[in-house]
Amino acid sequence: MNEKDIPIDIHCSKLLDWLISRRHCNKDWQKNVMVIREKISAAIQDMPEDERIVKLLQGSYINYFHCVQIIEILKDTEKGTKNFLGYYSSQRMNDWMDCMKKERDYTKQTVDSKKQYEKELLKLGIEGVHLKREILSLLADLPSFLNEITRSISSLDEPLQYYEQFQAYLHQNERPNTVLLPLCRLLMEKGAEVTVYEWKNGAKPERIELPSLDSWANEANSAEDEIDFGDDLIIPDDEIDFGDSKFQIEIVGDEKGIVDDGIARGPDALTILENPQTRNLIYFELKELEKFLVIRRKDETVESMSDIYILGMEERPATLRKITVEKIDKWLAHVNEIMNRLIDTQKAHLFRIRSSPQYIEKLVETLEQKRSLEERYEKMKALMIEKQSEMRINMQKAYETLDGICQASKVLQKE
Repeated sequence: MNEKDIPIDIHCSKLLDWLISRRHCNKDWQKNVMVIREKISAAIQDMPEDERIVKLLQGSYINYFHCVQIIEILKDTEKGTKNFLGYYSSQRMNDWMDCMKKERDYTKQTVDSKKQYEKELLKLGIEGVHLKREILSLLADLPSFLNEITRSISSLDEPLQYYEQFQAYLHQNERPNTVLLPLCRLLMEKGAEVTVYEWKNGAKPERIELPSLDSWANEANSAEDEIDFGDDLIIPDDEIDFGDSKFQIEIVGDEKGIVDDGIARGPDALTILENPQTRNLIYFELKELEKFLVIRRKDETVESMSDIYILGMEERPATLRKITVEKIDKWLAHVNEIMNRLIDTQKAHLFRIRSSPQYIEKLVETLEQKRSLEERYEKMKALMIEKQSEMRINMQKAYETLDGICQASKVLQKE
């Protein structure tokens, strides 16, 4: 009889100690048990088709003796295969953890996208039900806003006079011929309706041709998928007078060869508050006035000995001496308020739409992209939840095999 086939009698409670003392297994064997089981599970999923292996794997918990039998079978069926246990990585568990991580990420991204979208709607002051219609409706309030800004700028006449008087005091007899804050002065004199054409040419245009927002808006509401080429003004054929029968057309140009027919078109047809270039110039003029007032306030509040001596030697006009720090602070607050209203996000978008109606398409497209991100992440989140449900079903099936573990332990004892 072979020595290894000689039976030995070991009490089951002493079996583990005997295996460790004989160095058949290490003291830290428990750390490796789960790894071995995982490797066995991974190897089972990649078993070759063999009736004997299928029979061993059906309805039974895999133990050491099953592995021995499978190895003996593989020696015949897979002679060229080595390390069939390999390195294990639980694909099912990895998929589960990945789904949970993605679900959390998509939930967070959904909330973030919704917040960004709502933030943009709040800036524009709309609800977001009908984007184009709501944005276009805001344009109806733009003229009243321009009138308010014009009245606010007109109320700056006193600080502007203070600026001019202080400049005249500094230059004495060498007063420059430049006009301070010319666009603000023009608004004070002409009102909110003054156009860029009038600012450039010094005279009102005979006719103003503005981009037609009404016809474009109607076209956008009725057929949003069509491209608007700006052909809004359609003149009947019977009203067109070509003047080729009796009259000769005389074209008058300026010294530079530019023809001026007295009609304000394109950007020149907009008011100086609507046109982005002139509006920026107005903003910079207000910034200039603000900086002047800031410097004057600083000079008025300095109390060093040298400054007190200089102030005593100065001979300022009475109009300058009567300006107090409190009044300068009041002017500064008013100027800052006007500048903040000019750079308001909602009004900036409305001004761009007023100067170029096609801009609303780009604005709506941007908002719809932000809204679609929320829907996209919601769908991806739902997909991850669905995958988790499928995995729960698979796990439930795996739990059903627990009943076989008891039977497997009995078989193990018999072996």
